[in-house]
Amino acid sequence: MNILVLDSGGLFTALANSLSMGGKHKVYYYTIWAGDAFPKLQDFAPGTGYDYLIKVKYLKIDLKWKQDAIYTKDNEKIDLVVNFDVGYNDEVYDIKNRYPELSVVGSGLGVVLEDDRVGLKKWCKALGLDLNPISKEGYILVKGIDALEDYCKKNPDTYAKIDIFRQSMETLHLTTPEKELKKRTFIELRKEFGRVFEQIIPFMMEDEIDSKAEMGFDGWHIPRFGYGNKCFAGYEYDKRHYLTRVWDYEDLPKPIFETMDAFIPVLEKMDYRGYLSTEEKIMQDGRHLLIDWCARLLNPGSALYPYAFGDQWVDFNYSMGKKEYYELDFKYKYYGALPLYSKEGKEDYIWLDVNPKYKENVRFLGVCSDGNDNYSIKGKEGMACIVAGDNKWENLIDKLIELAKGVDYSGTEQNQIDDIKKITTMIEAGNKLGIEF
Repeated sequence: MNILVLDSGGLFTALANSLSMGGKHKVYYYTIWAGDAFPKLQDFAPGTGYDYLIKVKYLKIDLKWKQDAIYTKDNEKIDLVVNFDVGYNDEVYDIKNRYPELSVVGSGLGVVLEDDRVGLKKWCKALGLDLNPISKEGYILVKGIDALEDYCKKNPDTYAKIDIFRQSMETLHLTTPEKELKKRTFIELRKEFGRVFEQIIPFMMEDEIDSKAEMGFDGWHIPRFGYGNKCFAGYEYDKRHYLTRVWDYEDLPKPIFETMDAFIPVLEKMDYRGYLSTEEKIMQDGRHLLIDWCARLLNPGSALYPYAFGDQWVDFNYSMGKKEYYELDFKYKYYGALPLYSKEGKEDYIWLDVNPKYKENVRFLGVCSDGNDNYSIKGKEGMACIVAGDNKWENLIDKLIELAKGVDYSGTEQNQIDDIKKITTMIEAGNKLGIEF
């Protein structure tokens, strides 16, 4: 099989490589590298020289976009197009329409569920799901940083979110004006947005929710077949460490099931054939609040997917892209991901030394190679991700920590490895609300 992977940020190098199934399939790998007037080598670097990946530099030259199908420059027909991220959803939408017989994995139109936060709230209201009590709409909009600062003065302990531009500003927890002054919050925001956008950028405000249980659905949608027979739902600590359980879809925890089931008609209408990841706050009184939707694989936790899927990985993606049903089966009940970071990676390419004994359990977060050694990409702190499975989640935590000894690089910190133990508190909070993990 010939596979084309579109990876906007070069974050899913290891997942792209896994589609080769050890050289059985050809994987053509493309990342955005000329999105700036002055391209950086680091933008082109992911996947260069790495394992089985065939790096594609120019989509319209290295790949021929013919009327009937997509071919490589050597006239080999592409069988499967995969977009693990959200950066290529315009292309995914176009490819789906131009080549209806081609297997295409990607959220396409579904990207709006991630990029349009107000739109997502409107969908939740229309579907009858619980909303943030801040207003009937579940949010309040304020325009510009002056208005945001004023809102903070009147409403301490609140959350601000913006659309799309996550590198400019992630979800911001605003407390008291005094604390935000000391943290230089509004000064830094004005520097980031500049005179034009500091006046017009809209912020979506939400109140703090009284919930110690935050759980997420991590799965896939196949038109006509919903989320399939199996899916993941679990806990993510600090948007890094990840522990999930394999569920029969019908047996999902009630709050998660209600939300995901409500969205099936929306995803059908969008021809959504791809991955998704949500975050949901679950409250003592039974209400539950969808706080985030990623129209893509979660990152870095999804490094465990090829490991968990095993021999099913390529066939499943192909079937999903063709809108065909695939009966999934998993070896373990629980899977986990322990990502490893190094601040030195911001300034340098870091050599990654992996014990061959643990190779199956070490997945790179972004990598290039000289054919012998593998290096992280300069500018990225993410080095690698330890993945494993077990039928007891307690054992899985210990296993991940032990496996972390199998990879060595500059800047390893034991504290970030031990942080995965903090997921235990999240699981216990869910158990108290009747979510038996």
